[in-house]
Amino acid sequence: MPVRIIDLSHPLYDGSPSWPGDPGISVAEHCTIERDTCCVHRLSLGTHQGTHIDAPAHYLKGGAGVDSLPLERLYGKARLLRIPRGRGGRIGRADLLRFDEHLQEGARLLVHTGWDEQWGKEGFFLEGPCLDLDAAKLLAERKIGVLGVDMATPAADDAEAVHHVLMNAGVIIVEGLANLGLCPDEFTLVAFPLRFEGLDGSPVRAAAICQ
Repeated sequence: MPVRIIDLSHPLYDGSPSWPGDPGISVAEHCTIERDTCCVHRLSLGTHQGTHIDAPAHYLKGGAGVDSLPLERLYGKARLLRIPRGRGGRIGRADLLRFDEHLQEGARLLVHTGWDEQWGKEGFFLEGPCLDLDAAKLLAERKIGVLGVDMATPAADDAEAVHHVLMNAGVIIVEGLANLGLCPDEFTLVAFPLRFEGLDGSPVRAAAICQ
């Protein structure tokens, strides 16, 4: 049976969207084939650019860096939770309990709200849907392994509290996923970060491998 791979990452390019206040992304030519016999570009970007992983060090003092995250947690069977939400929408405990049988220890859960369609538009970062604190506590109680979202952040109003709850429970957070609407309910997730020593996050090339 042929394998279908769905790219779950937003493109990165000079000036592509960045969280307000974070470093922007700059791509500049450094060497050219005509002048230097090879092509090399210089990159400047923040650790939370585009589709990315939050390491515990992002919110927890002394927390693990992105290079310490176990790669096996970021590869394997994943479950899609379809919870449509628009601007300012909230996802609560009751919304997650519709998928109760999938809220298992170590589970990789990806929340599809449809907000990724607003990528590059005004309000994408600060006005999107998000989990409320009670929903985050449920995921922490169930000790899920990975939470992926198609929003810029899983929480807007209670960002610090939600991140603390999830990270203290060992949940790995993947933010800014794309194209979840093209995925089946179950697939194999691949979302490996770059090996930045001790850093708080990393862009990822996430993908869904579908049978």
